[in-house]
Amino acid sequence: MTGNIEAFKSWTPYNVFWTQWTKPIMFASMPLYGSFTMPNLPAIPWLPKYRADAAIIVDLPGIAGLLEGLAVAELGYFPISLYNAARPTDFGINVIVPVEELQYALLDAAPTVGRFINHKNPVFLLDSNRYLPKNRNIVHFDNRWRVFPQDMPSASCLKKHHINKVILRSDIVQYDLSHILLRYEEQGIAIYKDSQVQNSDEHTIALFHPKKPSSFKKFFYRFMEMASLSQNSAGAFGATYSPNTGGGHYG
Repeated sequence: MTGNIEAFKSWTPYNVFWTQWTKPIMFASMPLYGSFTMPNLPAIPWLPKYRADAAIIVDLPGIAGLLEGLAVAELGYFPISLYNAARPTDFGINVIVPVEELQYALLDAAPTVGRFINHKNPVFLLDSNRYLPKNRNIVHFDNRWRVFPQDMPSASCLKKHHINKVILRSDIVQYDLSHILLRYEEQGIAIYKDSQVQNSDEHTIALFHPKKPSSFKKFFYRFMEMASLSQNSAGAFGATYSPNTGGGHYG
């Protein structure tokens, strides 16, 4: 393993355009001690080869998403970590979104990310566990988070880099991601999603039309979503919630 600052630098080489969207909080709160064995990368039959006209979004739970993202990177993409949940300094507190294993994996994979430095198109990594339900009756560290349109490149930016398709790898298309995908589709980016071929074990990608989420393009959407989350002084998501006070502080 390496240090958290060195790990962040490995994941954000200055000459890779897409790294400006990489989120730093997982690296800032990263555990530097502990035992961890990196699992083998999975097979990705839904994406057999690199596609020069496509960006990829992998939205799977925890470390599973990171592993698939790294497997996609091996085909010719550069991995961009959009994980935006903090980790508490009080290790004994209940945490809504488990991030420790994911942080260890980010740290462990850091030395190998340099191999992808010449890969042109991005694979964006999300944790589908980002908005798990919370228990308001106990003290906990609320590090739930959402991804917003501002957290990813615009459609015009993708097109400028000759990307006119987005391929989504996800079990369930979450509400917040729908806001982004529908914007892409409206601006001429074709959306594809992994799917299983009927009556077989084979996987492929098929054209996908995102459902219109409530409050789509409404000016209050981001404000209302942020009001339901717990931000800390660093601007990322994670604060201690106490049922006695109904509020929180960064822990």
